[in-house]
Amino acid sequence: NRNSNKFRSAIALLGSENSLRGQKNVFKTSADSVVLIDNWIGNNPEDAVYNGSGAGIIRKIPDRSQGEKYTFIVTNWHVIDGADLVRVCFKPPGNSRGEIDCNDGAKAIVLGYSIEKDLALIGIETKKILKVIPYADHEKIQTGDTAHAIGHPEGYYWTYSKGDISGIRNNHKWTIEGYKHNASIIQTSASINPGNSG
Repeated sequence: NRNSNKFRSAIALLGSENSLRGQKNVFKTSADSVVLIDNWIGNNPEDAVYNGSGAGIIRKIPDRSQGEKYTFIVTNWHVIDGADLVRVCFKPPGNSRGEIDCNDGAKAIVLGYSIEKDLALIGIETKKILKVIPYADHEKIQTGDTAHAIGHPEGYYWTYSKGDISGIRNNHKWTIEGYKHNASIIQTSASINPGNSG
């Protein structure tokens, strides 16, 4: 469909980079590249109703010399599903104790999504200095490799967990709340809870 094609076109712009493989402290290296994404129903922030949250990763920062204005963030489709307003919040500086202040957050626009793959690409305009999180080469991932997760489970913001890659499932099919999904996925033993999505 149109949105899936739009999503594929947007993802194609992102290219590929080296992975974090071998990094001693993945949280320290990567946590600032993970954002909190809030889903709100209603276009007026004062009257909007909270509809859930998840995580996202900074995938591309704009090249101002080329006239680009959006920072690209990848998340799950179900994180932004049904939202009238999508807000992105950034990790507080220093050693956060779980506090969150979205005063310096940014309103996001949905650039594309795939319901089938449960993925979405959103864009924000911000003057904050952000860092891209690199992708790994999926063909080099093996069962038994270490898996790291940074997210916001149950509202515990920027929580880190670690586990192993339990398996790689090609063309995996699953159904949640009536939506049918089909994607190649990486199964992990890292602790994941609502709020980690993305």
